[in-house]
Amino acid sequence: MNTNFIKNSLRILLGVIMTIAGIGHLTFQREEFLAQVPRWLPTDPAFMDFVVLSSGIVEISLGL
Repeated sequence: MNTNFIKNSLRILLGVIMTIAGIGHLTFQREEFLAQVPRWLPTDPAFMDFVVLSSGIVEISLGL
């Protein structure tokens, strides 16, 4: 089998997984991602939500 086909397939799979995880940041897994925000960051709920949302946007961008 051609190595380029395998590499491209795995790149596409990684992009899909990252996009789904990024969407999870913005919707159905927000609470789980909020629990993973490091405690050394400011504990203001609005800031913590901003961290989760912005990292989700970055993850979707990288996935696409």
